[in-house]
Amino acid sequence: MEKYSIVAITNEWDKYRRRYRSLMSEMIKCEDIQNILFIESPLTVSSLVRYLFGQMSDRDKERWQRVFKNGVIYRPIDVAGDICVITPIVPFPFYSIQLILKINRLVLWVFQRVSVFYLSKRLRIRNIIYWVCNPSCYAGIVCAKEDVKLFCYDLCDDYIEKLSGKMTVYAKWLKDIDVYLTKKADILFVSSKKLYNDRKSVNKNIYIIPNAVDLAYFQKSVSDGAGFLHEFNAIEHPILAYVGSIDYRIDEEIINLIESRHPEWTLVMIGPKKEYAVVRRMEKGNRIRFIGEKSFEEVAGLLSHSDVCIIPHNVTNLTKSMDVLKLYSFIASGKPIVSTNVGGVEEFSGVVKISLDADQFVSNIEHVLNKSYDKNIQCKKCIEIAKENTWKKRAETVHNLLAESLRLNNT
Repeated sequence: MEKYSIVAITNEWDKYRRRYRSLMSEMIKCEDIQNILFIESPLTVSSLVRYLFGQMSDRDKERWQRVFKNGVIYRPIDVAGDICVITPIVPFPFYSIQLILKINRLVLWVFQRVSVFYLSKRLRIRNIIYWVCNPSCYAGIVCAKEDVKLFCYDLCDDYIEKLSGKMTVYAKWLKDIDVYLTKKADILFVSSKKLYNDRKSVNKNIYIIPNAVDLAYFQKSVSDGAGFLHEFNAIEHPILAYVGSIDYRIDEEIINLIESRHPEWTLVMIGPKKEYAVVRRMEKGNRIRFIGEKSFEEVAGLLSHSDVCIIPHNVTNLTKSMDVLKLYSFIASGKPIVSTNVGGVEEFSGVVKISLDADQFVSNIEHVLNKSYDKNIQCKKCIEIAKENTWKKRAETVHNLLAESLRLNNT
């Protein structure tokens, strides 16, 4: 059997267990995947200064601590397979200044190239599936081109829509890379129907791979999660739980209507404060609690103690193109779910109350909190859906598509 290695240009390997970490943790279990080089988004020297002075995000703080402890090449001990996590370091943040971008890109390329060359020799890597998940971290091919048997682009953010109207050097650079990767990829994976419809004319080898959840690990985290519930001990029920960044996506009309119509409800925001203008307005609410970013395990424990999971996002072209990762954790929790009509929720209309405006959003919460609403039936439906939407099943689908593409490329 031919053996392959995956070199993945991707986001952070962190405690939040997002798409790339979860998918690669399952891909390494495939018999013909020998090893995976998981190249993270870079840390910066300036973030090291902030770390030393205690002025940085929990996400980068966790990564710097890992680098100090294990070095820039790290082998996770909780993965059933040979994965090397590589953490590049570049001089500057990615400011929209051409010279800085060129310096960062050169340093990033050299760091990635040297790391891959070293590990390729040490691990005897030959047949490579080159997998790009994050265009902002792509500085060019960093392994021997003759060893690259397949070039993949896994896209779950609409960079063209996200950067629409932005004319900065960095925005143009990122859009150009996104367009290049979409055209160049031997196989293109996207996470939503909108991304599929938008890109299928550019690359015919395109497939939808939605997000998912590690159901077994989620359930284990719930059962082990009693220690996390101190966050909720002093919070009055009913608790409406939101997980994710607190930024432009939040529909503040919904938040305000919840506050005015039901001051007895408590809204718990689990996630980073990304836009302080939005946060400042929300902080005026009497029953809104911000508890910061939490690990996957903590989120699972906290959701088990909530009453309703909510996705109060503005509906825009950008949010319609997303496949909301938090939705799969909400489904795994078995809790009632109320959402606006953003990307992906229509696939789960049997367990998600989809709201077309703020008034309907609040009415849907009222409905699921009503004593007549059968939460046991909701929970059973959710668990059955979660079983069909696991990262293991996604990895099996991806592996079959890769095998077929490799077969076609070799004929």
